[in-house]
Amino acid sequence: MKTTLLPFTKLTLIVTAVVQLVMAVAGFVAPGLTGSLLSPAANPPQIAIQYVAAFYLAGAAAALYAFRQDNWIAARTYLLNAVVFVALAIVVTVINLGSGLQVISYAYLVLSIIYVPVIAYVWMQESKRSA
Repeated sequence: MKTTLLPFTKLTLIVTAVVQLVMAVAGFVAPGLTGSLLSPAANPPQIAIQYVAAFYLAGAAAALYAFRQDNWIAARTYLLNAVVFVALAIVVTVINLGSGLQVISYAYLVLSIIYVPVIAYVWMQESKRSA
């Protein structure tokens, strides 16, 4: 019998996909705006913005794929990648706190610190069900 994902897991995947899709579109469509407002560093090169946008687009596709698969195996594969990326982003941000990060970096840091326990909660809830 197939067990579908819990509603909170589905919500987490959708919110993650939407956020990444918005960041990808911003990076591809408005790289100047992305660089001045959404980048952690001031004045990043356009190619760096586009590479990051590509990663965001790939992440959004993976999150939507996991959502569509509607099973814990697909979701946990995506979520492991996402939480490792976010945890590393937290480390990189903390290391660079004193080196002129843009204000948006602090919002990213707060959201990242919230995201990691959300993933831990989802992981615990889904793992209990599948055991």
